[in-house]
Amino acid sequence: MFLGLRCTAWKILAWILISCCQLSALGQQKYYIQGKVTDKNTGEVLPFASVFLSQTTMGNTSDEQGTYKIGNVPPGTYDLVVQYLGYQNVVISLNVQDQSILLNIALEKKANNLGEVVVKAFPDATKSPYYGIFKMYFLGESKAAKACKILNPELIDLDYDNLSRVLRASSEDFLIIENPTLGYRVKFLLHEFAFDYKQQMTFYYGNPFFEPMSPRNARQQRTWERNRLKTYLGSSMHYLRSLRLKRLQENGFETRKIVRVERKQFNGAVPLRLFDQDSTELKMIRGKNRGFILSKTVEYLYPGIVPYDSIFHPGAPGNVDTLHFKNILQVTYTKGWESEEYQKAKGLTPDRRAQQTSLFYLLRETMPFDDNGNLAYPAEGIFSGYWGWSKFAEMLPLDYQPNIKTKQ
Repeated sequence: MFLGLRCTAWKILAWILISCCQLSALGQQKYYIQGKVTDKNTGEVLPFASVFLSQTTMGNTSDEQGTYKIGNVPPGTYDLVVQYLGYQNVVISLNVQDQSILLNIALEKKANNLGEVVVKAFPDATKSPYYGIFKMYFLGESKAAKACKILNPELIDLDYDNLSRVLRASSEDFLIIENPTLGYRVKFLLHEFAFDYKQQMTFYYGNPFFEPMSPRNARQQRTWERNRLKTYLGSSMHYLRSLRLKRLQENGFETRKIVRVERKQFNGAVPLRLFDQDSTELKMIRGKNRGFILSKTVEYLYPGIVPYDSIFHPGAPGNVDTLHFKNILQVTYTKGWESEEYQKAKGLTPDRRAQQTSLFYLLRETMPFDDNGNLAYPAEGIFSGYWGWSKFAEMLPLDYQPNIKTKQ
């Protein structure tokens, strides 16, 4: 989610009083979300509550009357996050299509646990022997990841289970993370992070809010824009946007399928081990999750390009599109090479540099996704290879659009 999953939708159990009605906004391409934030029990307005759309740059705070408004919202599916000190956080899924939305929200106070003492495994996360591991598998191993700074690491709750060999982390409040490579200051409410030493798998989800940093000058702004574009091109977001527009080939993507068959079968398929740049990734899947492999089966890579209708169903106007495939997809981005950091992490030598190759697998029969390239159930979309290696430091907001004329 990232796995290197992009942020997933997270539903917090909280008492939510919602008055929601649709306001006509015909003829507009972008819409707004507005309403009032109040106390559930007293009805009093809650001024200066933080209200934002998760994994975007779109957000605001409520005014002195508790009123908030988020404008210029493009069509898509979003998680609206509401946070107020002393109250339970609320996350509400919204589908913005052809109308603006009026949404009043009543928050419930957190339980008063003055007598309860919370004992953290590591009161100071930075002094934990696992803090470096957390940073590596949460932020990533790229140059951008090494440049990222967590400004308030004291909020991180780290815990390591010796029996399961799983490192977990979470935060009660927003982590503030600066990404000077992409020019974002991110507020991240980390619900759960897990790194499984046995299977070498990473999983995390939460609600980030992206705030563009102020550049020192026009040159720095141009640098940020170039870095954002470089990060976007070849990413899973770029792929899904290209897929729904049926522009994969034009935008440099090749999609092939990896199928699980009986060892005695061949049927014109090519053994994956013949492709050096791909076999490493398959071995990684085998080592990480035995559920992918049965003892009497083997994986084969079919050399033919997968047709659109075998993996993708376009939705009717106003509805989301849907992914549908049972096999593992191998996605190659022909316009980009693997980074030096990726090669180093995989133990590859410079002479084996290859085009960016990723594996994509669904844990459900169908997967809706919207115009922004956002999976409806991102925890059930597994990325490996180059996409899986890219983590928080390469995360872009869902409302990111290349500011040059780039076909998506």
